[in-house]
Amino acid sequence: MAERWDGGGWKLQRTPNPSGAQASELDGVSCGSASACTAVGDFINDAGTRTTLAEIWDGNGWTQQTHPQPARRSGQRAAWVSCWSASRCIGVGDLTTSAGAVVALAELHT
Repeated sequence: MAERWDGGGWKLQRTPNPSGAQASELDGVSCGSASACTAVGDFINDAGTRTTLAEIWDGNGWTQQTHPQPARRSGQRAAWVSCWSASRCIGVGDLTTSAGAVVALAELHT
């Protein structure tokens, strides 16, 4: 779920859950315009792996977005996003490699 301020109060909005998700969360949001917002977070897929999640608000509803999933990872999450226009955003978070190392993750949406 997400919430949107309509000028007079907060309104709940449904967000799509990834297919097979055991759990999901959105951690950061940024808007390039009133009708172009990107929210990022993560979900646990049906295999039990934490995977990044990105959704876009188009002024009418939220849509889940596809994005790259690095190979040789045991988990990843996106925690923060910043948009400087309706179609340009960068998200950051972390990735756990299959060897157990935690490394920085950044994705650019254009």
